[in-house]
This record gives sequence, C-alpha cells and structure tokens, in this order.
Amino acid sequence: YKQFFVARDYIGVRPLFIGYHKNYIAFSSELKGIDNICYKCKPFPPGHCMIHYEIQPYFDWTIKKNVDESQAHYSDLIRYFLENSVKKRMMSDRPIGCFLSGGLDSSIICSLVKKYSNAPFHTFSIGMEGSDDLVYAKKVADFLQTHHHELTFTCMDGFYILDELIKQIETYDVTTIRASIPQYLLSRYISENTNIRVVFSGEGADEHFAGYRYLQYSKDKNTLDSELFSLLKNVHQFDVLRSDRTTAAFGLEVRVPFLDKHLVKYSMSIPTNLKLPSTQNMEKFILRQAFDNLDDPYLPADVLWRRKDAFSDSVGSEWR
Repeated sequence: YKQFFVARDYIGVRPLFIGYHKNYIAFSSELKGIDNICYKCKPFPPGHCMIHYEIQPYFDWTIKKNVDESQAHYSDLIRYFLENSVKKRMMSDRPIGCFLSGGLDSSIICSLVKKYSNAPFHTFSIGMEGSDDLVYAKKVADFLQTHHHELTFTCMDGFYILDELIKQIETYDVTTIRASIPQYLLSRYISENTNIRVVFSGEGADEHFAGYRYLQYSKDKNTLDSELFSLLKNVHQFDVLRSDRTTAAFGLEVRVPFLDKHLVKYSMSIPTNLKLPSTQNMEKFILRQAFDNLDDPYLPADVLWRRKDAFSDSVGSEWR
C-alpha cells in the first residue's frame, strides 16, 4: 500500500479534518469538503501526526517552570522571542498588512513589523462609529506612520452576513460568531481593495499571558496555570478558528506571532504568579513591561498601558 504522512501544527492555527470512508481516508481544511462523502468526520487534533494510519502526538506540552530569574529578565526574553517570531514571518512576495485593533497585542505586533520592515506597511481597523478601537488604532497608526485603513460597519451589516459567516467558520459558538463579524468584514475589505494577501494578527497573547478579564478571579497560581494550558490547547476551536476562517474566506493568509511555539513554551515556563493580574493590578503586566522603553518607545504610553477591551466589544459604540 502507499505510505503517507499527515500532520497538523502544534496549536491548530491551520484547520484540518479527517474523514473515514469504507474505501479510503479523506482530509480537508474544511468539514464541508468531506462530510458528504464520509460516514465519519472529526477534527484532526493539533500537535498530532498520522503515520501508517495511526494518529499520534508529536508535540510535548511538558514545560518546566523557571524560578530564579528577575521579572526584568523574563520581560527581556519575552521581547527576544516575540521579535524573532515576527522576523521569521516577514517573508512575503506581496505587501504586508496588519490587523490593528488599537489594543495592546495587535499594536505590539504592528510595532515589530515596522521595526523589521524595509518599507511602509498597511494597517487595518474596523469599528462602529464612535468606537474606542478606531480612536486608539489611529493613534498607533500615526505613531508608526503606517498606511492606515479604517472601516466602519453597522449592526445591519453584521446581520446581513450571518448565514454566509456561519457557513464559512463552521461553528455555532455564539461568542466566536460575534467576534468573527468585524474580522470577516475587514478581511473582505482588504481582499477587494488592496493587493495584500498576508496579514499579521495579535491573536494568541491572552491565552498564555493571562489577558482575559475572568482570569483575574483565579484563586491561585495553580488554578491560573491549569486554565492557561486549557486555553492554549483549545484555542483552535475559538479565536484561532475565527482568525483563520475569516481571512481564508477571502484568500488571505493570517500570521500569528504570539503563537510561535518557542515563545509559548518560554511564556509558559515563567512563574505563573507573575501573570496574576492581582500581582500588578493590571493584566499582561509582564508583556507590557517587555515593550516599555522610554528612550525609544515601541508604542504611545496610553496604548501600551491601556486596559484590555475584547475585540468584539470594543469595535462597538456606547449605547446612549
């Protein structure tokens, strides 16, 4: 019989499904590509490969905690690993673009893309009229001197695309669908109005730097550590799924430096108590500290130290 080898990246940034038929096995990046020809279909698990029809893990999540270094040392290495992650993803035969929400994560990525780019690049933001995201994104774009694009949308714009959106992202998870609407609209805009096909995203930082608001209620470092590992191992079903599907729908390739395996492994080796929001009274303090350079600032201070707003929340405007 013919031998073959199949593998999926360790975190599941790219989708992969496996389907079983009585005469063959099928693979697809979308469930709808094989569900009508196979009697059983399921996601191919991230960090696994198939050799001789046997699915087995190849990525080891065993991570040893560091204990004896200073907080400044950890911040320095976070910056080192993230800079390397961006640098190695800069290869492209088309102009590069960046999603820019105006929040911490996407702003850091945009700043690093500028640092390692030989030419001005494009940034893209979306929000309803009066949204906080548009204000802060414009501030970052001006600071970095990018070619900035700003797209506004309405509630009805979101309702009009719901059917096609759900079909594209293949999930009924309400939070994922809600967060997918602005990114789907923005990806369509990029595809229809520019020649950019590679876009950088700030996805993935919250999962290992404890950025989500509910994590501030973690009882202790062991509880938080367990939750961060769970978030990472399941991110392919939620934010990563949204990021990939909404961009791929319009022929774009999204790149996510915060989910580089070397950065993630190092981040997860940092003592978890340094990620507890209660430790510094601010989420992702250690990440912010890594890019806090007064002599040669990466970002405006009010962006670097801006508290987190979820993408799907901050693109909206306040009800009056």
